[in-house]
Formats: sequence, structure tokens, C-alpha cells
Amino acid sequence: MHRQVQCLVLTFLKKLLLYCQKQNCQFILSDVIIEYEKEHFPIEKPTVAELVGLSLEEKNMTQKQLAEEIGVSPSRISDYVNGRAEPTLKIASSLCKILDIHPAAMLGL
Repeated sequence: MHRQVQCLVLTFLKKLLLYCQKQNCQFILSDVIIEYEKEHFPIEKPTVAELVGLSLEEKNMTQKQLAEEIGVSPSRISDYVNGRAEPTLKIASSLCKILDIHPAAMLGL
């Protein structure tokens, strides 16, 4: 599979280079790679559960500690981490502040 991906990338880059030569244009290779990855290997935005879970790990914080800081039950934090519930805007704001999560990420933007 890895070999097939390499062949696809090389074919794509060759075609792009020929096109640019014909059109007398310039491009930056990093831009080409970014566009290729967006088309062929898109990265999905993380869920609230993933954001909270990963942020807890990064902060080396337990669900119980987070619950105490926010003022909710540990089972409520467990619901967020396991994707069984979504936080209210007020709780989401607190999660962002405590866990250093960008609000746009929490909103899925």
C-alpha cells in the first residue's frame, strides 16, 4: 500500500509540474503537498470527547480533578470523555480555560 501511495504522489507531482511549465507559473512545493493531503488524506476535526480526553492526558489531570475545578460530578466528565454527553456552553467555556483548548476547536470550527 505504501508503494502505491508513493506512485500516486509522484504521478500527481509530475502532472502538476508539466501543467505549471505549460502555464508558465511558479508554485511552492509545500503548497502542493498541503493540497494533495487535503484531497487524499483529509484529517477530521477532533470530537469534544477526543479534545477533553487528550487535554486531560497532556495536563496529567484526572477526571475527578477536572470535575472539582469545574464544579460538576466526575461521572459528568466521564460522559464528556466517552462521548455520551456534550457540555453546555458554560461548561465548555470552563473546559477551554482549564484545559487550554481553543474555543473554535471545542465548537468544531
